[in-house]
Amino acid sequence: MKSSSPEPQNILIILLGGIGDVIMFSPCLRFIRNAYPKSRISLLMSKGVMKDILEDGCYDDVILYDGVYNVIKKVRSWRYDILISTFQINPLKSAILGKLCRIPVTIGEDLGMKKNIKKTTVFLTQCYHRKGKEHCLTINNNILRLLNLDNKDAKYYFPVSDDNRKTIINFFSSNNINLDNFLIAIHPGSTETLKIKRWPEENFSKVIDSISEDENITIFIMGSKEEVNLANEIIPAGKDNVINTAGIFNLFETGALIERCNLIFGNDTGIIKIAEALDIPTISIWGPTDPAITGPYDRSKHIVIYKNLNCSPCFNYPEVGCNKPDCIETITVSEVLDVIQKRIKETCKREL
Repeated sequence: MKSSSPEPQNILIILLGGIGDVIMFSPCLRFIRNAYPKSRISLLMSKGVMKDILEDGCYDDVILYDGVYNVIKKVRSWRYDILISTFQINPLKSAILGKLCRIPVTIGEDLGMKKNIKKTTVFLTQCYHRKGKEHCLTINNNILRLLNLDNKDAKYYFPVSDDNRKTIINFFSSNNINLDNFLIAIHPGSTETLKIKRWPEENFSKVIDSISEDENITIFIMGSKEEVNLANEIIPAGKDNVINTAGIFNLFETGALIERCNLIFGNDTGIIKIAEALDIPTISIWGPTDPAITGPYDRSKHIVIYKNLNCSPCFNYPEVGCNKPDCIETITVSEVLDVIQKRIKETCKREL
């Protein structure tokens, strides 16, 4: 449903999160563009690569966050009518930014419900008050309702080009990949600052060792250039059907690899969100974050393994410095293997 209010001239959307946050906001961004086709839509983002995962035509320009003073100077000169503060780890920062940039209408989520954070209503002209646990897509949709915008679109977006697909086809050909096999991609890593979200390396190794016993399964180990050593360490010796692709492909080629797989398994990272956007089934490990809020929106194809301990989710895990992450370490190899093997059997039955 489109707003009955006059179309704003300039809209600034604060989207400072990571790959997963950007992907999860993609349905809302598409809807905003459709609701306001003539408006100039700008995005404030934290990394240059993030703009490349945005859907063409849904935005006009990107402002890279390069310090408060520089951002305020740029934003003030462009005279925005509306600021939309999206769901993210610390939306208070974007709320304050809107106040400093003198934007007349600023909307977002009230953080009064969060411990040790003052109410965002001090800074925002309109706030959405979360009603218990809500998925971040629902939260963003409810923020948009403050503008009388009612988004029903829940389809994530991630771009994969024909060139990306050709790269993967050539890789499969040069490595003699049997396309009749069940293809599983595993991502054992995460960003360096969020290592606490990683399931132990030795557990990944045991899972890989077990499922690779089946010659009808091919396993790809995914990861960035920084995760090459991690990938090497978890691959059992003598496994010809386990292939290390860490550091080989860029983000979009990784998307093309994911697109060709039957199943993705890994930690709570942007890789899982890419798979969701490409409609590829996933199994993911969760600990200090809450899958009810940032996990898969559609659980029909996606399985989360989560202990739901009293201390989890803690959300502010980088500051906590948890020395005993039971939320991750109490997830056993046997229960993960049970889930993976069940999903493989279910997928193979559907294909018969």
